[in-house]
Amino acid sequence: MADQLQDFFENKGCDGFIVTPTEIFINIGRGGLVDEDALLEALKDGRIGTALLDVFAVEPLPKDHPFWSMPQVFVSPHMSADLHGWRGHVVAKFIANLERWVTGKPLENVIDKTSRFS
Repeated sequence: MADQLQDFFENKGCDGFIVTPTEIFINIGRGGLVDEDALLEALKDGRIGTALLDVFAVEPLPKDHPFWSMPQVFVSPHMSADLHGWRGHVVAKFIANLERWVTGKPLENVIDKTSRFS
């Protein structure tokens, strides 16, 4: 896997896709999936224009990591689901939908499992 990522970042691409300096690399998956050294070199050399990173091999990302000081790298806090007071919001939505169900009104935020959208 590391060799494939190195090839990818060295502009060899994969499956017919060639990496160019205008590309934006996004990782919101798992930190260990990306060869961060190869990504760092590709960003320094201008082979990749921008990186949006939410996960890293070491979390939290060390304060002295070069990603922090690179203007073309955007580091997000890896806490998109950590909304202050989320439990209260969930309970309130459940109660509201329970009241709608009891009174025969359509429920809110229903997910269509066949289209995967609400």
